[in-house]
Amino acid sequence: MQQSKHDFYNSSLMPHISYVKRKTKNRFTLIELLVVIAIIAILAGILLPALNQARNKARALSCLSLFSQFGKCTGLYIDDNQGYLMPYRNDNGVWNSTSKMVMGCEPARWLFRTYIPVRGTASIGLLTRTQTSFSKITCPSRQFDPTISGNNEFIFGISYSIGGQNKPPKSHTCQRPSQTTILAECRATNYAQYGLGTDRRAWFAQHQGKACFSYIDGHASLIKRSDLPADHTFPFYSYKQ
Repeated sequence: MQQSKHDFYNSSLMPHISYVKRKTKNRFTLIELLVVIAIIAILAGILLPALNQARNKARALSCLSLFSQFGKCTGLYIDDNQGYLMPYRNDNGVWNSTSKMVMGCEPARWLFRTYIPVRGTASIGLLTRTQTSFSKITCPSRQFDPTISGNNEFIFGISYSIGGQNKPPKSHTCQRPSQTTILAECRATNYAQYGLGTDRRAWFAQHQGKACFSYIDGHASLIKRSDLPADHTFPFYSYKQ
């Protein structure tokens, strides 16, 4: 017997058809899917620069914390060495021009090894072109610059005007210790120093135009490129007795 149209809509097939219609109506169309993808891409484009900026700021603060430790170690070093500031070169406490550099050196001659214990064998403050292991005492933002001509790059330096002497001055002879820097982030290929010409220049690219410095009085700061004094400027780079 042929079912009427009324009987068909009242049959057991009707719930199944309604379910199919509901499922079909809830699916995304291609245009809707593309709109969602476009919105996600726009949000990512807005948020990623902010996230990168936050990450860079966190790395800068981490590096500043490291230089704050350097500042505290400076005071301890002065107390343990008859009031003398740190030299550029050191050989078991005897200043001379033939011993290893105290910044950017192997762990055995690391300047602050008594105060900041060294783990591993990686050089401190020195990056190399083929380097595979890194010291824990380093800037989290810094990587070797492949465009330089040499194979070594010093990233921590000591003031040339102060530590560049075989026997640096005593701290009490510096008139303005809170304004006189002793350690800094630098970009040098031959010397772990800063404050003398282009090959011993303080480098500011890694922290959004800023670099970390430690001062003779023990504090540390981030300084903008635009605020960097000229080489040999007193009291930033040098001292007066």
